[in-house]
Amino acid sequence: KAPKVKADKAVKADKAVKETKEVKADKKADKKETTKEEKKTLKVENHNLAQQVSKQA
Repeated sequence: KAPKVKADKAVKADKAVKETKEVKADKKADKKETTKEEKKTLKVENHNLAQQVSKQA
């Protein structure tokens, strides 16, 4: 019976490791997505600012 308990613990530990890796991967993906979106919005904002300045000049 003892070896089975060890095996169960190993399986649980393996699952935990996989889950943490997946979470980290998700966080990385989120960061990439937000930076892409932020760049888009920044481009639009900069474009609008440039238009306002050129109208004033």
